[in-house]
Amino acid sequence: MRDFDEPDEGELSVTAPKTWATGAPAVVHALRYALGQTSPKRTALTLLNINQAKGFDCPGCAWPEPAPGKRHRNEYCENGAKHISDEATSRRV
Repeated sequence: MRDFDEPDEGELSVTAPKTWATGAPAVVHALRYALGQTSPKRTALTLLNINQAKGFDCPGCAWPEPAPGKRHRNEYCENGAKHISDEATSRRV
């Protein structure tokens, strides 16, 4: 017995790949995802502390952070922002 409906493959479409993966669209997508998980205040506090000297390491990062005086305020990628939003969610099961 199945608890789900089979997807209608007739509704699927394949498009050309994007030629970019950064910039404003990535920021908008990450923020939209983060705000869906928790409040604006908690989102801001969480994202501003990722990979900072007095913050915490992004659980999804594979490369080292620059020295504390050389870090950007937003030193993380879109996937890192989405991953940490899952960790900081206020949703409960």
